[in-house]
Amino acid sequence: MECRLSVENNARECIRLSPSTYAQFGDEKYASVNFHNDILGNQIFPVGASVFPDPAVKDNTVSLCSKRFWNMGLFLNTVTIKPVQVVPLDEIVVVVPPSIWQILGKNGGNGYKIIDLIMKERGIDASEQILIKRGDIISSINGEIVHCDFDTGLLTHNTNVVIVKGDSQLDDYQQNTHALATVKENGYYMNSLKLDVGILEKPLNGIAYEDENIFVGVQFNTLHNLGCFAGDIVQISRDDSKTSGIYVRVYAFDDPNEYENKVYLSPLLNMALHNPAHLILKKHEGRQQSAAIASPLPISIATDITLSRVASEVTLDRTLQTMYLTGLKKYFESRKRVVMLNQLIPIAFDKSLAHSIWEQYGDGAPDILPEGNPDTIAYFQVTSGKYKENGELVDLNPDKQYILHVQKTRLVQTGITDGPIGEILSKGCNINDLKRWLNLESHFVYTGFDKSFKYADQLKKIMQTGFASANLVKTTVLLTSNTRSLGKTTLVHSLAQEFGASLMEFSCEELVNNAPGMPATTLGYIKGKCDKLVDTCQRTIVYFKHIETLCKKIEDDMGDKVLENDLARKITDLIDDYSAKGVIIIASCIDVDDLNEVVRSKIVFEIDVTIPNELERKKIFDHFINMSSTPVRYRKCDKDGLFVTREDVSIDTLAMQSAALTPNDIFSIVKSVKINALERLEEASKKYNVSFEDLISANNDCIKLIPEDFELAINHARNKLSDSIGAPRIPNVKWEDVGGLDLVKDAIMDTIDMPLKHPELFGSGMKKRSGILFYGPPGTGKTLLAKAIATNFSLNFFSVKGPELLNMYIGESEANVRRVFQKARDAKPCVIFFDELDSVAPKRGNQGDSGGVMDRIVSQLLAELDGMSDDGDGVFVVGASNRPDLLDEALLRPGRFDKLLYLGISDTHEKQEKILEALTRKFDLDANVNLRDVAESCPFNYTGADFYALCSDSMLNAMTRVAGEVEIKINEYNMSCVQMGKPSLTTRQWFDKIASSQDISVKVTMNDFIKARNQLIASVSEAELKHYENVRDGFEGNK
Repeated sequence: MECRLSVENNARECIRLSPSTYAQFGDEKYASVNFHNDILGNQIFPVGASVFPDPAVKDNTVSLCSKRFWNMGLFLNTVTIKPVQVVPLDEIVVVVPPSIWQILGKNGGNGYKIIDLIMKERGIDASEQILIKRGDIISSINGEIVHCDFDTGLLTHNTNVVIVKGDSQLDDYQQNTHALATVKENGYYMNSLKLDVGILEKPLNGIAYEDENIFVGVQFNTLHNLGCFAGDIVQISRDDSKTSGIYVRVYAFDDPNEYENKVYLSPLLNMALHNPAHLILKKHEGRQQSAAIASPLPISIATDITLSRVASEVTLDRTLQTMYLTGLKKYFESRKRVVMLNQLIPIAFDKSLAHSIWEQYGDGAPDILPEGNPDTIAYFQVTSGKYKENGELVDLNPDKQYILHVQKTRLVQTGITDGPIGEILSKGCNINDLKRWLNLESHFVYTGFDKSFKYADQLKKIMQTGFASANLVKTTVLLTSNTRSLGKTTLVHSLAQEFGASLMEFSCEELVNNAPGMPATTLGYIKGKCDKLVDTCQRTIVYFKHIETLCKKIEDDMGDKVLENDLARKITDLIDDYSAKGVIIIASCIDVDDLNEVVRSKIVFEIDVTIPNELERKKIFDHFINMSSTPVRYRKCDKDGLFVTREDVSIDTLAMQSAALTPNDIFSIVKSVKINALERLEEASKKYNVSFEDLISANNDCIKLIPEDFELAINHARNKLSDSIGAPRIPNVKWEDVGGLDLVKDAIMDTIDMPLKHPELFGSGMKKRSGILFYGPPGTGKTLLAKAIATNFSLNFFSVKGPELLNMYIGESEANVRRVFQKARDAKPCVIFFDELDSVAPKRGNQGDSGGVMDRIVSQLLAELDGMSDDGDGVFVVGASNRPDLLDEALLRPGRFDKLLYLGISDTHEKQEKILEALTRKFDLDANVNLRDVAESCPFNYTGADFYALCSDSMLNAMTRVAGEVEIKINEYNMSCVQMGKPSLTTRQWFDKIASSQDISVKVTMNDFIKARNQLIASVSEAELKHYENVRDGFEGNK
């Protein structure tokens, strides 16, 4: 219900309602208050009927009692309230200064004391519930509640209170003070102000019948300094302008807000002023009406206005014409529009719906059409017009504004013009600002980032040069990649919009046709689409998507060789003709080796589009969840603001966890995250018996996305990718799972931890040590240790077996080695683990294969390892071998596998005991089990794998023993049932109805270990162990 708002300065935060309003709340004790303000949003307050029984509140009025909001009453007139249920909180996190944290720690500061402090501050006794919000301040300990399950909830004695030490003393709670204090302090007005320019994301609430593009926003103190009221007319002009400027209406933003001290314009007004850095604001000297009555704009009404379509692939498509002309008509009929000569007018419409309407009605479409979901912009330009001056019709002045009145202005739409979109965008105007203003999805911006999307910067420079020297050079570009869905098409669309260029896109997979006469038909279709666009538009891009499907590489055994060559030559001639006219030709393909050589020979530039690295994935995540363009308090991830990310979601963590994923995968992850959040809230709704809507109200009318939602979606996406193409993933082997290898762990930390945590130490040209070789007897934990490395450092793990690299075709084995390292670079930080390295890289010249495959594999492996210290940041290579003496000597030189670590057999019972402790970490051991006694009964030629077998057999012995005991119990029970005349039970029925928790628990006893020990045979004999030790001595002596 809609109510008037009054605010009282009171220590106890609640709302008071009139008796009639309170009666509508029933038994609910809490109300959701929507302030209709972006910052305050929606908040929940207790209804203070028991505290303030005096019904002094008028009907249809809400009285807000609060110290925090007492000064907001001047700015907030009405609110919407509704009764809600509030859920109890499972956990809250409170940050306190270090000094307070020490005091609480010394006195055993626990959650109950914090709860008591909050009760005391708010004057609440133990029988009452405490309503708290994220961001609440606990004054007595100078602490802040920084995290809750929901933004608003009930604090109970069952709530877990986590106290965290802050970095420094928290500042006193800063309230959002309004600008009235500035008004009283200054007491003077300024004739004009010079302010920086900001861009509005959505229209301001001004006069309903006037053009929203002439509404500008400023801070309240700026409005006061100009001596203006909200809605007054001011003149704005560039600081380098010689004219008096144009007229706009100025409005102050509602407090509190997070806008800077700038003047905020609509993107259209900013484009009309050619993207100024500063503007001078001056109050209009004409007579202003009262604050309640708006003064008319001192702008002449145009008698005639002529609009022309700006040439583009949109306005030249006849099938879209009905839709965007209907939008143009609605645009001018909805308000009194203010236009200027040469001004651009963008009309947003639904392109798919436009095609459907054309197919259904053709030129005879009905007058009223649905809007759909706009996704495309058609541009118009004011090319000419007239207005009356001193009773005579004169042409429009380009420096003045004119009102287009539906009843008094004759509007004519005619012809095509090559509009100045590219020129305007080249001056710094951002097309994404315009898209947000029109409520369209913004496109991803590739360029402007350091050390990321280098291929986009390269393509941008090529296009920039191509447009600047259109008639002098031919610009043809081929975008290649080894993986699909890397964003090649998105890149072309993004740069086309950035340059304001017309883009004609062809999906070559749809153009493929093997019927007779196919080349001529395909060529005619392409020319029919492009010719008019090329002749009309200033900047044009023709994009062939997956060109290798249309112009295939000719093989000797292809039956249609002549046909394929004919089409390739005709496409080549077409590329020559268009590029000679200044058109930029861009093509994309997955495998460049499949592209016809004739077409490829005409390509000037080839750019490889790679899988995004960690920094690039961070930018992509940032775009999809829209973190950077929203207020700090809430980070929206959809244009309606329903889904927002919680403050503990880290983009850096998401980027690290999503290694080797494509932009399309990341987009799917964000969609899955929203579904996960909805499912989580549905479960919470059932758990607390609270409606779904009330849970959303408790989070400021939005659905919070938490780290667990992202983690679940990323893991699902990574598992799908790993299962389909064998992509690397992070294993789950911790240091605790590895026992008895402490010295080896320290050496690993020095080799891997240093480059990851302190990359700046290697900036002076010092080479990184990225290769480690584990060698020793089999079963000593070489593979397990490599997985532990990946888990401990959050690295992706890519395991390679020797036979996987071999291929019967010449050159494919070496190509497989290159692909392995490329996958690792795409997934970095990553560990490549070569198991049984001696089978992959034996000594060259000793192999009996006639083709020399193994020698070439070794050479390719050496070449890849040499590149690790240059572009292999974050890629570590770990090898494991039982026979390092069989490896090629070149592999063990510095810069390759230069760190050799011997993983031997435990030579003391203490080390054996540590291995047993690691292996039995999750066992339920009986009290009589002494692992030291078990270790002392084992010889010194047991490997880690032998101990694993020992523990596994012990568990199997325990399970067999328990199963035998259960079988005896079942037989005894069934015998008693037969004697009593009852039906006997099966094993499953007995476990479902009779068995206790003790019957299904498996405890491993000392006897189970002794039995397993007696049956175990060591996998490495004493003689073999002596051989491995001799090999170790030889390597350690030589290296």
